[in-house]
Amino acid sequence: MDMAFTPDQIVNLVENSRPYDKSSFVDRFRELEIVQGKVKQIQDEEGILDPLVNFWGVSKLGKTWLLRFLYDRYHYSANSSFSNKPTFALFASLTEITAPFLTSLVINLAADTLAQLSTTISTELRQHLSSAQQTGDVDELVHVLQKVSTKFVPIILLDDAEAVSQERWLELEQHLLEPLLLSGRVLFVVAGRRPRPQWHRFEVRRRVMETKETHLGIFPKSSVEKLLRNRHYNIPLDLFFPYTAGSPHLVDVLGQLLIHQRRHKKLADQIWLQQQNELLRPVLVAYQQYLLKEVPADLHNFLQAVAPLRSYRLEALRFMIEEPNGAVASDGHYMRKLRELDQKTTIVWWSREHKAYITDDIVRRVVNYKQLLVDRAAYERQHQRAIDMYWRWARKYSETSEDFLIEIWFHAACLYQFHHDSHKLQEEIENTLGFAREFLQLDRFIILKQQIDNKQRQFDYELCDLLPESTYRYLTKELEHIQNKKEK
Repeated sequence: MDMAFTPDQIVNLVENSRPYDKSSFVDRFRELEIVQGKVKQIQDEEGILDPLVNFWGVSKLGKTWLLRFLYDRYHYSANSSFSNKPTFALFASLTEITAPFLTSLVINLAADTLAQLSTTISTELRQHLSSAQQTGDVDELVHVLQKVSTKFVPIILLDDAEAVSQERWLELEQHLLEPLLLSGRVLFVVAGRRPRPQWHRFEVRRRVMETKETHLGIFPKSSVEKLLRNRHYNIPLDLFFPYTAGSPHLVDVLGQLLIHQRRHKKLADQIWLQQQNELLRPVLVAYQQYLLKEVPADLHNFLQAVAPLRSYRLEALRFMIEEPNGAVASDGHYMRKLRELDQKTTIVWWSREHKAYITDDIVRRVVNYKQLLVDRAAYERQHQRAIDMYWRWARKYSETSEDFLIEIWFHAACLYQFHHDSHKLQEEIENTLGFAREFLQLDRFIILKQQIDNKQRQFDYELCDLLPESTYRYLTKELEHIQNKKEK
């Protein structure tokens, strides 16, 4: 096949993001609602308990685009439609701040404040801002922001938090974040790769929004569809979606490559996409290398072993790992590896909510679909291994097995991406439905049903995006029927 792009060009596409364009921003409704809710609380002079929002996630997930969009949305305008306190937004990319760090940051923020508010504030405050802009005096800037926050809502957006050393971050917290957060009238939105930044100051830590609420997640199928329309990538969604891993950046990378390869043809089918494997494979290989560049080499096989799993603990790692020559390591050895993945990377962490380790969704998906293209037998073996593991646990804990049954559905749906055998998928679903009908109590069954009921907050988008539409309809119908019988 005549490759449209060289390997170096593919790496360049992977490592360089599409420039921000407000008209190309898609979705992120949940994150926008979080910020809007806090802005409204400040405008209504309600108590705001967590005015520090830390949006986090792996590189190329759209964190900068989100903050840039927030800057455009809340930038001060004299024609603002707000009935009470108008907003003004300040943005700083912390990777672009030169030394001395805090002084340079203050100069940038003061200049932006002056540009937006120079015609609306008193001469005295303008003089304080000018002084802060010239000297980088953080006390001058804090003084102005505290004063103007009685009539405006300052929203300070700080991007690339992972670029700041602990020493500089402590300085930032002590002299800028803490005095402004204490007022309860200034909103900070921070973006970075780490789920738990090393917050030092107690008064800052206690005002940070819960990390489980601020994880920047993958794009569901509906959002990828909007991206395809927005970018004018004439590619069938159902064929294209699994390879995107729900990453807006990967949608752009693959979209550009596939559109170029198709020479702007308007028709595509499954056969055509399968013929593109030689093109898709190096993209996902390069993307995986980019995402895993911080992972020590001796941890790669452990990450690969648990990559199919959406959450895992020691028992799961032991079950999934294929040690050379059938070697068996101690529990302590495996536990150390899990802790190393958590401590030495930003793509694996312990989730208090799940009481398990989590691999970032984008990383997990990219690793899986790269394997699907590079070694299909290994992909099939790992997901079937996961199904066997969850069936073992479901039978052992039959009355409380709803989570295990959900994961069986998930891995069966992943295998469907491999062989597109609807009969095999249907057989696995029938087995789980029969098991749930016999063993699950009503309250546990309702939890199971909620995972595919899109009216519920617990709706499992990833699972339902992978299921064929006919299977999804059948599953919802059968679960409704079983629930009705259990309620009688």
